[in-house]
Amino acid sequence: MVWSFVVFGCLSLTVRGEDVADFMRIELAMSYVQGYGEIWDWKKANGYSSSEDHGSDPIGPVINTSFDFGNGFFVWGGLGPGFIIGDYFEITVLPVNLGAGYSFNPEGSISPYVKLGGRYMIADGDYIGISTPGIQAAAGLQFRRQKLFGFFMEIGFDTSTIEMTNKNDPYRPMETPSSTDTIMNGFNASVGLVVRP
Repeated sequence: MVWSFVVFGCLSLTVRGEDVADFMRIELAMSYVQGYGEIWDWKKANGYSSSEDHGSDPIGPVINTSFDFGNGFFVWGGLGPGFIIGDYFEITVLPVNLGAGYSFNPEGSISPYVKLGGRYMIADGDYIGISTPGIQAAAGLQFRRQKLFGFFMEIGFDTSTIEMTNKNDPYRPMETPSSTDTIMNGFNASVGLVVRP
């Protein structure tokens, strides 16, 4: 989180103060993440689910900030999609993102784009093992690009992983064998609002 804003701060110093609005965009979105659903499946498969446990949707909020260089290229970073499982089985996941991309029609109202970056998942809670950073690639469409408010749709793939393990759980159900699995985030899809401050 801190290092991403250091990068953005340095970039903002390279443009005149009155031009910042032309370069900066904020994205507020909701994102579906395949791997979050697999975390829930791991919970059920290992006996950490009750009859009253109705699950959690593999969807979380995202906030990204990007700086556009005016020629189609941009850098971006942010947080999310965040994900929380509560009750008996508690997990909190908050990914940190940083990367670069290219808009194919930067002066138009509608612009397709691609982006490539890295993601590290800050993960805490029951049965969390090692969190390994990965590469994420995505493609999308941004609408009303030159307006104060716009929106976007995006699909992507993310190779970052979380290890789930119950090896050291003294409360593991007797019928549940020791289990360690590595879960990749995998496919993701987002839709959200774009603001030019």
